[in-house]
Amino acid sequence: MLRGQSAVEFLSVYGFVILVIAIAIAVLVLFMAIPKTILPTQCTFLSGFSCVDGIYTINSTAGTNSILLISATDMQPGIVNISSFKGYIDFHESTSGYCVPSVATEGQKVYCIANIGVTPSFGSVYFGTFDIYANYCTPSSSNFYTTKCPSDSNYTYGGNIRTQTVKLAFGKNSNTQINITNSQKSAVPAHFQQLISFNPSGYVLYERPDLGNIRFYYKSKELYSWCESNCSSYATGNAIFWVRLPVAISPSHNLSISMYILPLTVGYSDQYAGEAPQLSCPNPADTAGCATYGKYDNGANVFNNYWNFAGTSLPSSFTTAGSGSYSQNDGITVSSSSGSNYEIIATISSGSIIMDSLMELTSSTNGNLAAGHGGGSSTYTLYNAYTVNFANGYNNLYKYSSGTASSIATGSYTLTTAIYSLALSTAPSQTAYQNYIPKGNAADSSLSLSNFNQLAIGVASGGSIQLTWLRTRAYPPNGVMPVAHIGSVSIIS
Repeated sequence: MLRGQSAVEFLSVYGFVILVIAIAIAVLVLFMAIPKTILPTQCTFLSGFSCVDGIYTINSTAGTNSILLISATDMQPGIVNISSFKGYIDFHESTSGYCVPSVATEGQKVYCIANIGVTPSFGSVYFGTFDIYANYCTPSSSNFYTTKCPSDSNYTYGGNIRTQTVKLAFGKNSNTQINITNSQKSAVPAHFQQLISFNPSGYVLYERPDLGNIRFYYKSKELYSWCESNCSSYATGNAIFWVRLPVAISPSHNLSISMYILPLTVGYSDQYAGEAPQLSCPNPADTAGCATYGKYDNGANVFNNYWNFAGTSLPSSFTTAGSGSYSQNDGITVSSSSGSNYEIIATISSGSIIMDSLMELTSSTNGNLAAGHGGGSSTYTLYNAYTVNFANGYNNLYKYSSGTASSIATGSYTLTTAIYSLALSTAPSQTAYQNYIPKGNAADSSLSLSNFNQLAIGVASGGSIQLTWLRTRAYPPNGVMPVAHIGSVSIIS
């Protein structure tokens, strides 16, 4: 009886093990039988870096060689100074190679390019290896941006790849220096949002159509950037980028950063490099129901406060007050009831700020963009505030003191879809803008900005406002944005 029981237990346990092994062998045989042409790309680093993607493409420019592109994330807790990059495809060694940027820090993405002197067969599967040659060190946080690793700290970060050849327009890799000049007698603070404006038609040979391969660096460390408008290599006007600067600029001093134009295979990352939410749509002119709204929007990484009103629910940082309603669906429409006021209100940090919003305003609009705080009998509205009012084709700057409104400046303009701004400074100064052009200015110090901890979008008397995004950013020294001078383009080879 005991022998029979033992035999049954033996067959039950080991039979299950044998069954698992048989299934594993069957899966392996099935995987080996799959044609190589439908196997996914495999890219692996042995240490130091994590492979994000690998591409092996026929060089459509030269037509007689090929290019290996490895996109990788630095996993080292320090600084990696990259001196060169080599690739080997089916034992064919690259003729030249490099990585951009040439200096990487932990969590940063690098793009390494190797030129292979052979013409591959389109659609075939190739195996290869690659090596990043670099110096490595771990500096202290106080001199992180300026540390140079010793030349004898040599490291090789190797990996391997299996990929299918594709035909892609690769383009030329280039970079240019941008000198940012602070002409004022007060410093530009660290983490300041700098406006970078240039005509993309001058770089059309290197850019993706959506400018998604443009990156900004300070001492080779990637900076957060956000493309706001004219984000097209075919734009007739200047492209507008906002770049978050990591360090302060002293009075009457310059700061130099780099702009890299990476391979055409590199696009927006939605972490460091992003774009305005409506630009992610296939048809930017019609964002209704767009499934990709905000796909590459990293505005929250660039600005002090940022909302793109994606989805259908009001962000948790907002409250509502008054009689009216809002409708949110990748953007938001705020409407008031007839004869009533209605606001959406968010908490922000106090102090000098600029509030910007991409809004659609019409002749029937009766609304305002405001910053202030509640109090008195109006606990849930901005009881003390400076506002810019949009009504009847006029831009009126108002002050609400203890709930009582008084006009402090007026300027006329045409209500349309534009970027509307309200700048508040402890100078004191209050300025209203349309597309960054001043439309009204006043000097009033009766309300303390140190108490302002709320912003609001308000409408009245049956009016409505449509918003795509809303943000706050740092106030520039004396209200003057530092000037960014873009140098000539240098080709990276």
